[in-house]
Amino acid sequence: MLRDVIEHLPRPIKALENVWQMLRPGECAYIEFLPYYSAFGGHQQYRRHPYIVVALVKNDEPEYLEEICVFEQCKLTLKYFEKIVKTLEFSIVCKEFFLSRPIWKRRYGVLVIRLKYAAQILCLRELLVTVAIYLLKKRED
Repeated sequence: MLRDVIEHLPRPIKALENVWQMLRPGECAYIEFLPYYSAFGGHQQYRRHPYIVVALVKNDEPEYLEEICVFEQCKLTLKYFEKIVKTLEFSIVCKEFFLSRPIWKRRYGVLVIRLKYAAQILCLRELLVTVAIYLLKKRED
C-alpha cells in the first residue's frame, strides 16, 4: 500500500519495481497519489497555496528551495504513472479519480465527488483529479 507517498519520490519507477518484486503473481497493490498537475499536486512543497509556481514564491530558505527542486524533478502525472504500470507488467484492476478526496468526508464532512466522465478526457483528468486511486495486480506468468 502506497498512500500519498509515490508522488514525493524522485524515481517512482524504482518504487513500483520494488513493489512488483515483493508481490507474488496474482497479488495486488493499492496506490493512492495526488497527480502533479492537480490543485494539490504540490500540497507539501507549495504549503497552503495550490497552483503557485516557484517563480511567485518569495521564500529564499535553502531547505524550502531544495524541497521545491526535488518536487519539480518528480512530476508524477497520471499519464506517466500509467506508462510505468504498463512497463512493469502490472494489470490495473481498478482505477478511480476524485475531485474531492474520500478522506475529506470523514475529516471535514465534505461531499466526495468521483470523476467519471471528465476523467475520460486526458487533459481534464490531469487538472481536475485531486487524488487517483489504483489497484494494481501482478500478472500471473
